Amino acid sequence: MDLDVVGSDQLTSLLNTWNQYIRTSEIERAEQVRKNVQNKLSSIEENQSKFIDYLLLEFRHQLLQKNSEEITSLLPKVESYQTEMDGLQTFYFFFLKGIYLYNTRNYEAALENYELAEKKLSFVSDDVERAEFYYKLASVYCELGQSFLSATHAKTAFDLFQKNNEFLKRSSHCELLLGLNCVEMKQFEQAEVQFHSALNYANKTEDVNLKSHIYHNLGYLYAEQNLSDAAVRYLKLALENQDHENYVAALYLLTREQFKLKNVEQATKNCSKGIELCTRENNIEYLTHFKLLNALNSELTENFEITFKEGISYFVKEKLWVYVQEYAEYLADFYNKLERYKEACHYFDLSIKSRKEIFEKEALK
Repeated sequence: MDLDVVGSDQLTSLLNTWNQYIRTSEIERAEQVRKNVQNKLSSIEENQSKFIDYLLLEFRHQLLQKNSEEITSLLPKVESYQTEMDGLQTFYFFFLKGIYLYNTRNYEAALENYELAEKKLSFVSDDVERAEFYYKLASVYCELGQSFLSATHAKTAFDLFQKNNEFLKRSSHCELLLGLNCVEMKQFEQAEVQFHSALNYANKTEDVNLKSHIYHNLGYLYAEQNLSDAAVRYLKLALENQDHENYVAALYLLTREQFKLKNVEQATKNCSKGIELCTRENNIEYLTHFKLLNALNSELTENFEITFKEGISYFVKEKLWVYVQEYAEYLADFYNKLERYKEACHYFDLSIKSRKEIFEKEALK
């Protein structure tokens, strides 16, 4: 199809096909259409609206491919056209920018962009795209410890995905998210139902990556109930898949449970492995978690104090209040045992303030 001689409708059809392959994560097909589009880029550039569509799709394509360098260089170019965008394009701009920020663990900024995208959601008529938006919004709320909001949006996404048989896998991802929020709200039986429902789908489709996610979440479920043996069993299954998207998070959880079981030698090895992986991948969030876990299981008092202060400061800076609350309590207990009551009070207060931050953010929505 030569865009020099085809009309706007055919151009729109080609861009829609590219978008469809991106949505269904058909990477090879998406790449083929992308090359076809780029071969005709000079024609696209003549139509500013279509060129903006192209830039947004290129941005989405690179997000799918996880090409961080390309995304970083492309973002300013997309932003330069922001004032020229119509309502639907503006939705995609903020939505995709939110995904990028979420992937870089900048959760507060991701939420800000999702909220801007939500103001333009009325321009989106496609149920699948609306479902994808609600799923991403639910994901960032989950990361920020706002479980009720996360569960509400995950259920909306689930209901929309269920309408389309092509996206039943995404329904399973919603079930995982619903299960995670149930764990956070201590609704353990319901969480188990959600996880096993997703596992039934994964077993039918032989989806290895989805299974890894489910095993990871089951491990988390049992860890939160102090059933460490069961947690370790499922987490080891998750880690059999070296391509597991949340491999580092599963390794952290496994290490934590091994420490609980007094399997110190293996836990220490995994802690070192986790620190090495996070350093190599520049994953500051989980590097901090691993360092705190290591300090918590170390006999060096000075190391514990310094590491926890630095870790809490990091989570405060990132506004990850759920972790500030958790680690501030540990440090407060530490000072209390040493009868350093002024410092203990400071961190108990910080833990309480963090809980209030989480509650107030949910109450405002």
